[in-house]
Amino acid sequence: MIYDFERYEGVVEPVPKIKTPIEEVYFTGNMLSKYESCTESLKNIIDTDGDDEDAWDKFEEHFDKFLSMSWMSIWDGTRYDIVFYGVSGYTGYLMMQYLKRTALKRNPESFTFAFAGRTLAK
Repeated sequence: MIYDFERYEGVVEPVPKIKTPIEEVYFTGNMLSKYESCTESLKNIIDTDGDDEDAWDKFEEHFDKFLSMSWMSIWDGTRYDIVFYGVSGYTGYLMMQYLKRTALKRNPESFTFAFAGRTLAK
């Protein structure tokens, strides 16, 4: 059953925001808890009962960085056939050895690939 609330004054029907798949995975409380500077600034707000303006400013600064998707836009435009995520250390070494010994030799078609770390720094 669909209700027409527009004819009633003062009734606001909430419209759910459609999230992208990355937003559904990334913007969660669990991910926010891993962002230490944001959680520390939130603890400072709680410790001061919300009265400290500097604590609020720091929290807003860190929370805006958490909500920012700018880290995803650092792209040089190169497209790859396969991207291996989370292979910055020993796993990356093993994956490269496998590709050199197996996939690159046996595959008749050439393909492009890239390795990516778990974080922007890696």
